[in-house]
Formats: sequence, C-alpha cells, structure tokens
Amino acid sequence: MSQDDNEAAAPVRRSYLLRHWRGELSLPVAYWINGWLGDIPIILLATGAGLLIRVPALVKPALAAGMAVWVLAFLVSIWQLVGIWRSAGRHVGRGGRKIWAVLGQVSVGLGAVMLAAQLVTSAIPQMLELGRIWAGDAALAEHQIRVLPGGRDLFYSGAITYGVSEEVRRALDAAPGVTVIHLSSRGGRLVEAQHLHDLIAERGLATYVGQFCVSACTSAFMGGRERWLAPGARLGFHQASTPGGLSIATVLEVAAEKQALIRSGVSQAFAARAFDAPPSAMWYPSAPELLAARVVTGIAPPGQFASER
Repeated sequence: MSQDDNEAAAPVRRSYLLRHWRGELSLPVAYWINGWLGDIPIILLATGAGLLIRVPALVKPALAAGMAVWVLAFLVSIWQLVGIWRSAGRHVGRGGRKIWAVLGQVSVGLGAVMLAAQLVTSAIPQMLELGRIWAGDAALAEHQIRVLPGGRDLFYSGAITYGVSEEVRRALDAAPGVTVIHLSSRGGRLVEAQHLHDLIAERGLATYVGQFCVSACTSAFMGGRERWLAPGARLGFHQASTPGGLSIATVLEVAAEKQALIRSGVSQAFAARAFDAPPSAMWYPSAPELLAARVVTGIAPPGQFASER
C-alpha cells in the first residue's frame, strides 16, 4: 500500500466543537459537560467585562467586550442545543436507553424557549443599554460644571455619565482653590459615581447638597471629607437597576456600595436599609436620621457655602 493510500485510509479527525455540533459525542458528554459546564466560561467573561468598566480608561473596551460576550453567549447556546439534540437522536443507536434520548430532546426544547425569552428580556435590552452608554448617554440629562463666585466652591449639576469624573478632575486642576463640591443630581451611572467619589476623597473635598442628590449621586456625596446639607435638601437611596435584570457585576457594585457606606462611618443598619427600596422607588431619610447615622456632618446654616444661583 502506498503512502497516499495510507493517508486516504486514515480517519478524518474533526475538532471537538464540530463533533459536538454534529451530535457525534455521547449524550452525557454533550449534555452535562458541554451543556452545563460550557456556560462557565461565558459567565466568567461576562463578569470580567462588567468589572472592567470600573477602570475609567477602559470604559470603551469594556462596553465592546460586554456586547461581544452577549453575541458569543447566544452562539454558544445554539451550539449547545443543536449538539445535544443531535446526540440525543443517536443515543438509542449507540445502545442507550430511549428515555434518556427523549428527556434530552425535551430539555433542548425547553432550553430553546428559555433562550428566546432571555434574548427578548435580557440580551437585547442590555445590549441597547451598552450602546446608549457608548454613544454618550444622550437620553440622560446634560450636566454642568462651574466654579462659583469666590473660587472655593465647584458646582456639579445634572446626570452622572461616564467620563464626568475626568471632567471634574480637569475643572479642579484649573481651580486649585476649590475645597468643596456642590452636587445636584438625580443620579446616573453607578460606576462613574464611584469614580467621582474616589476623586472627591483623593482631593480631600467637602461635599454639599443644596437641593437634592439621589440614586447614584449619593455615592459621590459620600466621598466628602465633610458632608453637608442645606436646610430642606434631600438625599435619596434605592437599589441599582440594570435593563434586563441585575447582572453579577451590578450585584457586586451594590455590595461594594454598602461596604463603602460602612467604611465612611455610617451605621450598618442604615447601610442595609439604604438599598432596600426597589429601583422604581426612593427612600428619603430625614435630617435626624442622616445625622444619627453619620451620613452627613451637619445641616449648613445660610451663608456657609457659596450661592448656586
């Protein structure tokens, strides 16, 4: 037999991915290893992309990674379901019991329904949200940064969107006399509010709320060396929200927020209650509650800080 004949007779070795797709793997391998354990890398990638966005310089790559992970997850799910279905179809011919073949294909049917539901309720809403962030969050209100008369107070108003902490950093560099930052915001992106919190703490600034600071804004407020409210001003707390449901990264961010409150000297009871309100509601603690929990340093008398008008 010639060398060419030997090569022609040698079996063609297909890749593991192709063998699963064609249903050539055993049903236990296709179902348990590829169907269940195969989700672990996707979960790790999704978590990594969610945590990557916490690095200011990597926001754009993190957004791209988040969208890519959703596409990859959908493709992997199709690969898993098709391979399990085909393997189940061959299971009896390999000597397996028919009941396992039937159950395998039933699980694929249920999995297909769940995949379609996840696509509509989670994947598409979250990818659209990532796209909105990438485009600059135009749907959120605009923001404004200005130094108030006297040069000691910096006023930030509007939504907290990705990149604003760097804008505030540049404003502080241009106004070295600033010692206090006024916050007037209905919130925005929690991760960026945490970046703003870190910047405020780094510069040793006091924080002051003349009217309201709610949702993610409270994270930035807690970065203050001293934290002041005007009479009648309000702080509002609630759970973070993510289109399509909470992601692992969001759950970790909320847990980090609770710990940050406690590290700031806030009582554990207040830190726990601060995130009890659902995303659609808001908890506005009273001034005595804020003072007792050490959330605020005090209620500022008129004239202590520059006018925001």
